Formats: sequence, structure tokens, C-alpha cells
Amino acid sequence: MSEFGSDSWRPVPGFCPKASFTAKGLHEGKRYVFRVRAENIYGLSEPLEGKPVVAKSPFDPPDAPSTPEITAYSPNNCSLTWNPPLNTGGKPITGYYVEKRERGGEWIKVNNYPTPNTSFTVQDLREGSRYEFRVIAINEAGPGKPSKPTEPIIAEAQRWVVKPDAPEPPKADRVTKDSVTLSWRTPRSDGGSKIKGYLIQKKKKGDNDWSDVNGTPVPDNVFKVPGLTEGEEYLFRVIAVNDVGPSDPSRPSNAIIIEEQPNKPCMDLGGMRDITVRAGEDFSIHVPYVAFPKPTLTWFNNDILLDDKDARIFQQLSDDAASVVVKNSKRSDSGQYRLQLRNDAGFDTATINVRVLDRPGPPENLRADEFSGDALTLFWNPPKENGGADITNYIVEKKEMRSPTWSKASIILKSLVLDHNIIFLMLVVTSPHHSVESGIWLSTENTISEYLPKISMVHLIQLKLVILSKQDIHLVSDPPGPPGAPRSIDSTEDSITISWTKPRHDGGSPITGYVVERRLISEDKWIKASHIHIIDLTYKVTSLIENHEYEFRVAAINAAGQGPWSSSSDTIVCRPPPCAPKITSDLSIRDMTVIAGEEFTITVPFIGNPQPKPTWTVNGEEIYPGDRIKFETNSNSTKFINRCAKRSDLGNYTIQLVNSEGSDTASCKVLVVDKPLPPQGPLEVSDITPETCSLSWRPPLDDGGSPITNYVVEKLDPSTGLWVKVSSFVRSCHYDVIGLEPNKKYTFRIRAENQYGLSDPLDLDQPITAKFAFTVPDPPGQPRIPDWDSSNITLTWDRPRNDGGSRIQGYKIEYRDVSEAEWRVANDYLVKDTTHIVHSLLQGQDYEFRVRAKNAAGFSKPSPPSSRFKLKSKSQVPSPPGTPKVVKVGRSYVDLQWEPPLSDGGSRITGYIIEKREVGSGTWQKCNDYNVLDCSYTVLNLIEQADYEFRIFAVNAAGKSEPSSCTTPVKICEIEGGEKPEFIRPLSNVGVPLGAPLVLECEARGKPTPSARWLKNGRELTLGGRFFAESKGGVFKLNITEVWGVDDGDYVCEAINSLGYVTTSARLKIGTPPKIDRMPGDIYLPEGDNTKIKIYYSGDQPMEATLSKDGNKIDETTHIKYTVFDEYLIIFIKEITKTDAGVYKLSVKNDSGSVSASFTVYITGLPGPPIGPLDVSDVTKHTCTLNWKPPSYDGGLRITHYVVERRDISSTHWIIVSSFCKETTFTVQGLTEGQEYLFRVMAVNDNGIGPPLEGVNPIKAKPPF
Repeated sequence: MSEFGSDSWRPVPGFCPKASFTAKGLHEGKRYVFRVRAENIYGLSEPLEGKPVVAKSPFDPPDAPSTPEITAYSPNNCSLTWNPPLNTGGKPITGYYVEKRERGGEWIKVNNYPTPNTSFTVQDLREGSRYEFRVIAINEAGPGKPSKPTEPIIAEAQRWVVKPDAPEPPKADRVTKDSVTLSWRTPRSDGGSKIKGYLIQKKKKGDNDWSDVNGTPVPDNVFKVPGLTEGEEYLFRVIAVNDVGPSDPSRPSNAIIIEEQPNKPCMDLGGMRDITVRAGEDFSIHVPYVAFPKPTLTWFNNDILLDDKDARIFQQLSDDAASVVVKNSKRSDSGQYRLQLRNDAGFDTATINVRVLDRPGPPENLRADEFSGDALTLFWNPPKENGGADITNYIVEKKEMRSPTWSKASIILKSLVLDHNIIFLMLVVTSPHHSVESGIWLSTENTISEYLPKISMVHLIQLKLVILSKQDIHLVSDPPGPPGAPRSIDSTEDSITISWTKPRHDGGSPITGYVVERRLISEDKWIKASHIHIIDLTYKVTSLIENHEYEFRVAAINAAGQGPWSSSSDTIVCRPPPCAPKITSDLSIRDMTVIAGEEFTITVPFIGNPQPKPTWTVNGEEIYPGDRIKFETNSNSTKFINRCAKRSDLGNYTIQLVNSEGSDTASCKVLVVDKPLPPQGPLEVSDITPETCSLSWRPPLDDGGSPITNYVVEKLDPSTGLWVKVSSFVRSCHYDVIGLEPNKKYTFRIRAENQYGLSDPLDLDQPITAKFAFTVPDPPGQPRIPDWDSSNITLTWDRPRNDGGSRIQGYKIEYRDVSEAEWRVANDYLVKDTTHIVHSLLQGQDYEFRVRAKNAAGFSKPSPPSSRFKLKSKSQVPSPPGTPKVVKVGRSYVDLQWEPPLSDGGSRITGYIIEKREVGSGTWQKCNDYNVLDCSYTVLNLIEQADYEFRIFAVNAAGKSEPSSCTTPVKICEIEGGEKPEFIRPLSNVGVPLGAPLVLECEARGKPTPSARWLKNGRELTLGGRFFAESKGGVFKLNITEVWGVDDGDYVCEAINSLGYVTTSARLKIGTPPKIDRMPGDIYLPEGDNTKIKIYYSGDQPMEATLSKDGNKIDETTHIKYTVFDEYLIIFIKEITKTDAGVYKLSVKNDSGSVSASFTVYITGLPGPPIGPLDVSDVTKHTCTLNWKPPSYDGGLRITHYVVERRDISSTHWIIVSSFCKETTFTVQGLTEGQEYLFRVMAVNDNGIGPPLEGVNPIKAKPPF
């Protein structure tokens, strides 16, 4: 093969046994030629040569994809989606490159590896920067053309466009008999889209429906509603409209009665102008107005009431205008015209100036003087009345004595006023040989010329006329004598002012001027100091060389020419006169801000001779030059140079300039800005859980001269040993860390940041472990048995030595028969005290007992088991037997049954004693003469139809027990077909909160219908007060109107009829229901932050807490978690988003009840940029004024202030000129003349500083003129 255009052939590597071959190792884009030879054992054939081919892919790169669409964005990322290209180039698309570009920058590839998807999220954007994005498709042939870029976006929190808020209620500005003018304020939020206009609605008072006033939205905040009915009462409301649609209506206005309201006069002066007319012309003044009722009119001219009797003056007042017409104006009509309109509501005035022009009056006091036979001088005074304009010229007329007519002297005098005296000289020549003629002859310097009539005397001050004949012309004057020698009266660095005296003789003609010459002492040549004649006796010679010596001389000039030179002056030095120093710039308006480490210079211009010595003080202490600080002084300025500014260099800088003539001082302020100091410790960690903790610290002692914009929180990764950024947008001195790994150790550090950099870190003193700050408690003490009976054992134990850092909620008691391995739970609810009675044990069995304590972290390990205890009776009287039950009733007998005592007193029951009592009798009688061993007995010999009560005593070796409860009265009679009572709806255990009412209810059947008896803890309940019982049709109710703590216990209902009895029991537990003690109100949370919300509650444990948002239960995720503690609940929200806004409801319940409460969360953010343009006005060499409008989006919080910054166009640093500007205008001080600056303004709310509004064009600090 060979490259095209080359004759160098080379073999292609490889072996080719077939009639096809693949050539490898070609360079893309190059053109090649191939040839083939056949070979056998006898040699090579002639070649077959092919056509040139280009090494390239057989496929084309794809076309451009569609323009990417931005689906979402935030301060740090942007999500894009796009469609594939229509033409793939013949091969499938293998991927896409995404590119971004900042404003004014180059396109930068975002993904190093092509993404196969048609969507991509661009990360690591810089908040506040403007970006564009584009996409490039790739196939086997390579990358194709880029797509069109997206519309630019600013990396910030995305604002969702919704309908606007409702405007404020409209107010009536003006009410007439058929209209009302309304105005209103814009909505607080425009919904993220510009307000397009407003719809106004009205309704008469008493009507139900609103009607539209305007069909098309009006863009202004003021609208006149026409066509209203006089005397009716109306309500009005306003609706704002943006791109999404109309807002909710505003609240209605106050009721407005349509009637003409008094309105003080208000004149429209927009078309008014001062008036200038010529005398004799007419003029008029017309002033429109608005007023009700119709006002009265008064005209003044020069504060004098206008004479309405003057036939030339016509005044008129209509309903909407006032006017005055002056016919045939005079000079006396000139002056200030003032119109006053007045009614009961007030008055208004307007003024206008009128100027009437006329011919001037005659000059006064014409007189002649200085007669010389051939000449005279005329003098006169200006006229008293100039006709309303300046005198432009005078006309002089002449008349011969014998002539009856005046004729112009053909002389127009202009600019000839000298102390109000006009000097004019004229000669009338009479010749005996000729007729009378006028002639004027002029002599200037060395030339004589005839100057005939028609002379224009424009530049002359004085003119001398002489008689000359045409045959004999001669001069009648000589050059003047020499002036006095010049002397210096003032000097500067480049000029000398000299003066001299007149010559003693003027040569017979007035001096018309002087000539001045100068020379350097070092030179011989005289040169002219002025190229024009000098009229005065002083002259300032300029363009001299400072500190050089000069001589001067002067010569006078009259009509005859220049006279001799004066004597030379003494040697005069060109230099400023001695003077005290004076600083020529106000340093206070040049206060400066300097970045630490950079050089700054304070230049102080001054005048002073001799050169003064500078002394600098900072905050009252004198400073001296050194390696870092230098002073430089020349003849007109001194400089303070600091080669490397330090933060400690800030303060009030004062310079004092001193020389032999005096001194002067000036001051300016210098702010040196730097990165802040570290935050103040200690760095405290609180509310530690396995996944979260809270950090708190104090602000730095020094913010570096610039507000702290944010704090950076970092943690030391326990697995890698590297510091990892947790958040760089923390605005307060508190941060809730979320997402820790349980039981791992962590160390944190905090850095403060301002616009000049990050501070050194504040480190945590000791690492913390991500776990609850408390643990399960230690085991309680070993249980002890202080008391027992035949079936119950009383346990007591000691509290745990350590509660684990959390309150002990209660105890769980476990027991077991020593012959068994399994432990059983003795109590189904937590025991609050360290004493408990275990019931229903078997006598004669050996038992062990142990106790577990519980706190918020869970149950402790069990206590050591108690000593083995064999349940047996004590030797004491038994407890009372159970209440006897009537099993059967006959005509003269009753069958009784009863339960044995719960405790035999530690000694076997030897028998029972049965007693009876007839109802109404107070005496109990013994029924059995022998010892009854069974728990049943038939009482005989009873009186039929009598009512009896029965009770039982148990007897052991220790004696007789207390009697049992007695039966209900039993009627002795024969009953057939009866049924013993049976409960069809028994009692059930119940827990009730303290103070609540309670009803215990059960139902029994039997024949005859049973009656009920209520017992508490084995004793009959005394009814009355808070307790009352109800019985109806076998349904029994025990009502407790208000439950007290002493009501806790076991309640038994006994249903009895003549055939027997039956019982049902229930456990009543008095509990403390949950109570929410502290619930937050409305909460405003910054978007993107982490937060922790703590809610305090109380009540019996265990409690169950559930959290819901907008009616839906919240399931815990990595974004939102909540942890229940003993006395409070903490809600953690990580990286707050707008969807976290809503109504949160907490529900807490325990066995005693439930409670719920809610709070509302609003999501706030940083404010948007102020609305431009950023207007710069009133620019001077050291100041300028900025104006802007508040941002359209305030971040959901009130704008507290603005931060104003400037940047020298030659620098990359922005410098704060105001960190707390409350208004939307600010005057920037301290600019340097001739320097160009850019400005920007940022709005601040409680969340921080928003993006800037930047000025587009730099401004140059320079004088306004």
C-alpha cells in the first residue's frame, strides 16, 4: 500500500492465501492506494492497482439531539431530558455527552463517560451562577453535532409557578355621584409569575352575587369604576391574574356610599408655562382644576389683588377650569400672577410669570463736555425703563443749527458702557470752499487713515478726533513716557503677577494699552509676555518655570505709538507664596475597605509652602515607617503605603501636615476584611441517638469585617479517617446531624465562612458514639418476701443502682415453680412501686421470683432470683370465708354454699359457724350446733314468708375469723320452675383516666330475676356520693361519677335470687392519660436545611405515638424520622424540601386514653435577587447613589436588609460597602476619582443572603461637570 500522492510502496503485514484481505493499522482521515500481486514458485505477477480510498468509518456521526428540557433545578444541580436525534448516522446511538457553559465561558463536558439515557442530572453547580446546557449524541462514527443550548437558568432554589396570593382589600380614593376611584396593594406573592393585571368586582349591599366591572385585566393598581347609582351602597373586591390564572378574591372593601364627596381644589399645572408678549398684544392664563363643591376664584398680580374693574381684564371660572384674559397688554401688566381656588374642603394656589416687552424709555441727562474747539464729548445716563429687555445699543442723531431736521450720525454704539457713562466724540467740519460735510479721522499707532462716515464703534472705549486737511496731514500727539518699574504682587508655581505705574506724560493722547516683556536671568533675550495690549496696570504672566528667576519690563502705547521701556524689575522667583498646609480633598468620603494581605495606599493631596511634614496616627496612636509601612511625600501630595494589610490595621486614620506657616488634619476610616476567626467553643453535642445528634456553638469573636454567610460542618468518617463535609449551608449556630451509623464514634468540627474565605476549624473535644444517651437500667435488687398467706406472696425489692440515664417506667415481676425451667410473668402491666403482691399461687409449692426494670431504652436484665420459698399458711385466724350463696329456698329452709377463706391463717380450717338474722332485727343467731366441715349447709326451721340474711365464720386452731359478707335478704317460700342466676355478659377489666366518669356494666339471667350486690377488693361497696347502682331486667350498672386514685382495685358483682347466686369480677386500673405539654405553633423552616422539632408530653408509660401529615400517616424514611423518649418526641427532617410543608398531627395514646395536637410547617428559602435595573445616579469623583427595587420573592420571610458591594473592574474581589442597608437606595462613599466600578446588591432575610442583582455597565468616579 501507499499513501495517496506518494510513490513509496510498502507491503502490508500479514499472510493472504485468499482473494480478500483486511488491512489494519491505518490512520483515520488519510487517503491510501492499494495494489495486489499474485505469487507462485516462479515469482511475482504484475500488480493490480485499486482506486484511492479514505480510511474512515462507513457510517456518519449522528445529527444533533433535540434542545434539552430543564425538568428541575436547585442551587447545586439541574435535571435535563431530551429526545434522540432524528438521524442516527446509520448506527445506533451509543450514548450522549452533556456540556454546560457559564455566562461568558467555554463549553465544559459534564460526564466523562457517555450516558446511555436521554436524561441526566448535572451536579456541582455554583449557587447563583447562570448556566446553559447542550447535548451531543455519539455512535460508532464518533460524536455528532451539539444540540441547541437550553435557555439560561440561575442555579438557585426552583420557584414553582402557582396562582398569586389575593391582593389587599381595595380602598376608595375618590367618590363622585356616579363613580368611585379605587386603589389597592399588590399581592404578597405573585406565585412565581409576573402579575398580568387585576379584575375588579362589585356588588350592591344586600346582593348575593358579585359582578365583574372590567372584562380585561387592568395592569395598574388604580381603577375608576363608572356607572354607579347615586345613593346606593357598594362593596368592591380585586382579583390578581398571572400566567397560571386568577387569584382568590381579596377581602371586600368597606361599604362605600355613592355620593359626591367634598374635594379640595387641585390644579393641573402640567401644561403651564411662563408667558412673554409684546406690549399691545393680548394674553390669557387657563388653569384646569378638580374640586367639589365649586370653589371661589382670586387672582393676584405681584401679590396685589387683580382689579376686576379694569375693562382690559376678564376673569372666568367654569366647573373644571379657571382663566383670566388681559387685552392690549402694558408693561405694568408684567409680574407674577397667582391664582387661588378655595372651597370648604381647602384651597390650592398656582403661580405663573408674565413678561410684557416694550420700547425702552429715553436716555437721561444728555450733556456735553471737554470742548476743545474741534471736538466735544457727549455723556448721558441709561433710561429708567429698559422695556423689559437689556439695552442692545444707542443711536446718536445730529442736527445743524440752520436745519429743521435730525439725521442719524451714522454711529451705532455697542458695548461702550463704562460706569454707565458713554463717551462719544464727534466733529462737524465747515470749509469755506466746499459744502458742509462730515468727516472723522482716526489715528492708531503709526498709521494715519481716513475713516469716512458709517463708523461702527464696537470695541472702542475712547476716540480722539482731530481736524485734518487733505493737503496737509500731520499728527498732533507724541508717544507716551516710560511706565514705572514692574514689581511682583503675587506668584504661584507657574505664574507671576506684576504691577506698574502710569507714565508721567501720556504724549498728548490717552494711553491705549501696555506691552510686557520677560526674560530669564540666565538668558539675554527678552520675549513678549503677552501678545495683546494690556489695558490695566497689573498683569498675570503665566507658563513660567517653577523656582526660576525672571525680570520684567513694560512700555506704554497711545495713538502716536509705543513709548520707551520701563526700568527692569528686580529679580522675581516663580514659586508659590508661603502658606499653611491645606488638604484639598475630603478624606472622610474616601473610607476604604481592604482585603487582608493586600497592599493599600491613602493619597492625601494638599497645598502648602514650604513642603509640610506628615504625621500619621491610627486610632489615636502614632505610627512610624517600617518594612511594611512607608510614607511618600512630594510638593503636592503625601501617600501612606501599607504593603500587606492586617486585620488589626483597621480603624480611623488621621494625617497631620505641619510646616512653618501652620498645620492641617484630615481623617478617613479603613476597614480591613479577612476570613473570620474560628467559631467560639465549646462545640456542644446534645440529643444523641443512634442516627442523629445536635451540634451547637457560638459565633466567632471576629467576623473578619464581613457578615458570616454560613458555617461548614464536617465529620471525621470513622471508616476512612477522612474529614467529610456534612453541610456547607448552615446559617445559624445550631445544626441537627442526621444519617449517623449506630454505635460508631464520630468527631465533628465547624468552620465559619464569609465572602473572603473559611476560618480555621473549631473541633469537638471528645468523640461521641452514635447511640442513645441512656441505656437499659441495671438489674433491680434481689426480691424479698416480707409477707404471704396460703395463695399470695408479697414481694419487695430495691431500685436499680443506675437507671441508665432515663426514668424508670415500671417493673415486670416473673416467677417459676422450682420444678420447672420456664419463668412466667406475674403482672400484665408495669408495677410503679417496688412492692407487689403475687396472687393465685399454690400452697405447698416451692417458688422463685425475679424482677426486671424498664426505661425508654427497654427492659433491664433480671434481678438475682429470690430465695426459694415454699408457700404455706401462717398460724393465725383465717381470713373471712366467701360470701354465702343461696342455692335453694324451701317453705322453711335455705341451702347455703360458700367459698373457703383465701387464707387459712397458717392453720387448717377446722370448721364453719353459720349465723342468721331476720331482716329488721339487730341480733344474729347461730344456726349450727355442731361443727360444719363442708362449705355448704341447710338452715332449717325458718319462718315462711319471712326475710333472712346469713353470714359465715371460719374457724382454725387460732380462733374464729371475721364474718363473711352477708347475703342479700332471702324470702322463705316455695318456688317452682325457678332458675339459678347465670351471667350472660360478665364484667371486663378496664383502665380509666383519673377524674373521668366510669360505668361498670354486666347482665345476668335467672328466675326469679336476680338482684345485685357490688363488692370492692372483697368488701361490700358502700353506695352513695360518687357511687350509685342501677338494676333493671337483669342488667346491673355501677356508676362512678368521678374516678379517684383510691378507686383502683378488683370489683365484683354478685347476682342473687332465691335459688342461688353467681359472681363476676373485673380489675379497674386508674391511669394518667397522655397530655401534650408543649406543642410548637407555626414553624418556618429553611429549604435545604436539617431540622429537629421537639414535642413534650406526659402520661403513663408505655405510650404509643403516631405522626401524620395532612391526614396521612408518616412512615419513617431517611428523609424524616421521629424518636419517642420518656417525656418528649423528636422529629428529624433531613434536607428540607417544599413538599415538607403542611399540617403535622401528633397522636399519643396509652391505656388511659389518647390525645392529639397539630402544628403547621411553612417552608422558606433565600430571597430572590432585587428587581433591576440597578440604577446609578448622582456620580461624583468620590460618591454615587444606587437605587433598586425589592425582590419579587422574599423567600417566605420579611426582607430584613440589603448587602451592597462594589468591585474595581481591575480586581476580582467584591468589597462590602454596606452590610445592613434598610432602604432600596444607598449612597456609596469612598470612590477613587477616575476609577471604574461595578456594583451589586443582595437581599437578606432570616435564612441568609439571596443571589445578587449586578449592575451591567461600570461607572467611572468623576466630577459631574
